[in-house]
Amino acid sequence: NGVCIRHLSRRFFSAYNLHYSESMRRPYHQYVGYSKWLIEDIFQRMGFQVEYPFEIDSTDNNFTFVNMPPSHPARSSWDTFFTDAGDVPIVHTSSMQNRILKNNKPPIYAVVPGRCFRNESTDSRHEHTFTQFEGIVVDKGIRFTDMIGVLKTFFSEYFERDVEVMVTPDMFPFVEPGGMIQGRWEGQS
Repeated sequence: NGVCIRHLSRRFFSAYNLHYSESMRRPYHQYVGYSKWLIEDIFQRMGFQVEYPFEIDSTDNNFTFVNMPPSHPARSSWDTFFTDAGDVPIVHTSSMQNRILKNNKPPIYAVVPGRCFRNESTDSRHEHTFTQFEGIVVDKGIRFTDMIGVLKTFFSEYFERDVEVMVTPDMFPFVEPGGMIQGRWEGQS
C-alpha cells in the first residue's frame, strides 16, 4: 500500500546527507504530509498564522490582484484550466494575498501552504500539481534582512542544524525584484 515514512525518509535523508529523526514518522504516513505539518509548526512557533487557500479561485485573486493583468507574459502559460463559472484552480498560493490584506490589519505575519495547479509538461522535475508555501509580512520597520533571518531560522529548524543562508538576485517574470535563496551547513560539500 505504499512505503512507510520511516523507510522513505531514511532514503531521502541519506541521499541528501541529512539528519533523520525517528519522530519524523509520527504524525503522517507520507513524507509530503509530514513536511507540510512540520513547516506549519515551525512558522507558528515563530508567530505566523496559517492561512489555507481556496483551491479554486477567481482570476482576479490568481492574477490581477497580484499584479498580473491579462497582458502579463507569465499569465498566459498558467491560466489554462477554467471552471464553467470562469474561475481557475490556483496557480500559486499568492491568490490569498488580497484576502489576507483585506481581512487583517497590520501587523500581519502569515504563511499560506497549499496545493497549486499548472498546465505543465510533466517530467522528473515538473508536475501539474505541487505544494507551495508562501509567507506574507506587513509591519512597521520590516527590512529585507528580516526575511533572511526568518528563512535562516526556518531552515535551521527544519534541517535540525545551523544553516547558512545566501540570497542571490534572479529573474522571474512575475516578481520584481526577484531572488533565489541557497542554504548550506558545515560539512556539506
